[in-house]
Amino acid sequence: MGYKRFPVLSSSSATTTSNSQQFTSNWDVFTDGGGNLEGTTGTNTWSTLIAATTADITEIEISHNIGEILQLSTDGGVTVHMHVGLNGTDGLVPFVLAAGGSIDVKVVGADQLAAADGDKQISINGFGGNSSTVSVQQTVINDYGTTPITTGVWVQLIAGAVAATTKMEILDSSAEVIEYSLDGANAVYTSGRGGSSQLIDFSSAMGQNLWARAVSADAVVGEVIINLFG
Repeated sequence: MGYKRFPVLSSSSATTTSNSQQFTSNWDVFTDGGGNLEGTTGTNTWSTLIAATTADITEIEISHNIGEILQLSTDGGVTVHMHVGLNGTDGLVPFVLAAGGSIDVKVVGADQLAAADGDKQISINGFGGNSSTVSVQQTVINDYGTTPITTGVWVQLIAGAVAATTKMEILDSSAEVIEYSLDGANAVYTSGRGGSSQLIDFSSAMGQNLWARAVSADAVVGEVIINLFG
């Protein structure tokens, strides 16, 4: 299955008054989703994960047992805001959303049916209070089965970043070591097997390109998610 590059959703501004957890929610596919979490190659409609946040948030933490990559949207499914890895986020990640905002979810792949696939749940925690305006600026997913990353040449994953970047998150299921470059010639960051494992400082300008090249062996199975924050 091939994956597309999705457009960026403009970040909203939020101001919070306390550095603490603002809400917590556990979404069950059967009881909350009517038995179905729909996917990009299935019914292809969004499910409401959070109907309305109770407070401004600047960070979220998500864990799940769906076993697939998830898409999140904060504008009713018009735009993909961020991709979430096979198990969730790597701890807290920037996610600016004003009180009353919604979060919708969809699987990258086929629909997930609770009756067929067992108990499927998504847990989400929202935090606010650090006055951060850093949020997701662009999200990219690459299927190695469709676009392999080899040890021989640099492969362009982003052609012209839509905004300046200060941090990056890499979620990789290829089990290979991958290096990244801003000029297609010199490596500026190398991710271990599994990706960055955390949010990392990564400065690049608006319009910047991003290339990748395998180090350990060709990456031909799995996928990589890159979330850019700024």
